[in-house]
Amino acid sequence: MAETTILDDPQVPPLLVPPQPRSGGRTELQQRQKQTSREKLLAAAREAFAVGSYAGAAIDDIVKRAGVNRSTFYRHFDSKFAAAKALFEQFWPRLFAQYGSLAPAGSLPTDEEIDRWIDGFLALYHPNRPLLDISVQIGILEPEGSQWENAIRQQNIRLLGRNIPAFRAAQAEDASPDVRIRAWLLLMQVELCLFQLAFNPDTDRPATVRVLGE
Repeated sequence: MAETTILDDPQVPPLLVPPQPRSGGRTELQQRQKQTSREKLLAAAREAFAVGSYAGAAIDDIVKRAGVNRSTFYRHFDSKFAAAKALFEQFWPRLFAQYGSLAPAGSLPTDEEIDRWIDGFLALYHPNRPLLDISVQIGILEPEGSQWENAIRQQNIRLLGRNIPAFRAAQAEDASPDVRIRAWLLLMQVELCLFQLAFNPDTDRPATVRVLGE
């Protein structure tokens, strides 16, 4: 199945699409230097958020870890939130691809397919626990955080709607609020199950697969 990306999907909300580089006549060396400083800032931001939490990390912490000054930071990002969102530029396409890989379009997934689908999430979640924690904090702390979080969930509902009637019904233009809310709550239950399977070794996987299948 072709990998879904946020750049080639016209239905993905603009909030999730990373800004595209602008052409400004820069030399190749300047472009490389700019990219290097951006990568240093992103690595420093990820480290600062992991060590001190998203709420506790300040821009000064990020620039100190990156070995640059504040003006360099603001050449790349206009806020801490912008830097945090940039950390997810590679994560979201992989997450969307995983949600979209559940089963061939138009068919309900079997328990075996759900079990393999879970394996893909575990492989994605385990090395990215800091990002998952950051996303939760952003959703709570940032004024735009809930909108950002909602856009991600809407995309996952759309992808699951290819196979699962409850999610597909929520995408209809005439879907009632009740139908949309049920799909929303169902997705949140799926998210919680996947998180528990990834990070709680006591979670009963066979039971989780059965419940998800139902």
